[in-house]
Amino acid sequence: MKTTQEQDRAILRVSYLLATLDGNVSDEEKKLFRKVGGAYSWFTPGNQKTNDLIDDVVSSSERLLRLKGFYNEQEFLTAFLTETENDCKTIKSSNVASRKAFAIWIAMCLADKDFSAIERIAIKLLQQSFNSKQGFDMLINMIPVWGTGTTISTATGLVAGGVLGGVAGYFVGKAIDNKMNGKTEVQNVGTVISDDFLKATEDDCVTLGNLLEQIELAKTPTEKAKLENAYKAIESGLHARIVGNEDDSEN
Repeated sequence: MKTTQEQDRAILRVSYLLATLDGNVSDEEKKLFRKVGGAYSWFTPGNQKTNDLIDDVVSSSERLLRLKGFYNEQEFLTAFLTETENDCKTIKSSNVASRKAFAIWIAMCLADKDFSAIERIAIKLLQQSFNSKQGFDMLINMIPVWGTGTTISTATGLVAGGVLGGVAGYFVGKAIDNKMNGKTEVQNVGTVISDDFLKATEDDCVTLGNLLEQIELAKTPTEKAKLENAYKAIESGLHARIVGNEDDSEN
């Protein structure tokens, strides 16, 4: 899959900030960040480009964490969208880069085996921005207010108030309604990132993670080889889903 260095840097940057949202970037998430970066020829620990990228993402992460102490959930998610807006604009120029981004972002959210509520909300908000004409400006105005005990209806489900205070589920459909009536729904120009893509990608990431653990625990070469073949098959399917059709690579 062909993506530019600028797009890959933007994908990495957003992935680290996603990991920041629940208040802690775990060792597992840092390890995955480095593993993804290591797939790029320009990512060499110790060189200036890599130093600058890591310094930038850590500084942005620390800034978000400071804001988390002052903002409510709505304000904090708005800050996240604002912080990642330029990165997402860079990625959105290619559908392949967009799908690659979400695959990496979901993998990052799952790296510590805790796909938290706020990470899921952020992924859904990013999905809406990648699928909409209005992008971030409209989306920021449509983030619902939590913690009021109010139930907010959406196009295909319900968002329960106080989700970050212990409500288990958060489901967003084709549009995110503002708590106030009369807001315009996000208008799609074509679904770049579908719900089915997100679900299938999450399932694949979970399976790949489980297979890696089993490969490490394999007791015989034969068992290990079978697990490695299963891993390669899932990985190949995920790659094909990201690449999609050659003629839809550009927005």
